[in-house]
Amino acid sequence: MAEFDVIRRLTGVGGYLLRRAPHDPLAADVLSYVVRPTEPYLGDDGV
Repeated sequence: MAEFDVIRRLTGVGGYLLRRAPHDPLAADVLSYVVRPTEPYLGDDGV
């Protein structure tokens, strides 16, 4: 869970990029990675 540390890790980098370069493709990549664990998991059967 250290990579989700707001100050020093990916969430902090994503926040920094959104503030300084909101249209940078790297910002979208970082934030989509950080949000991915919150999405529902669909098993092989689609449930």
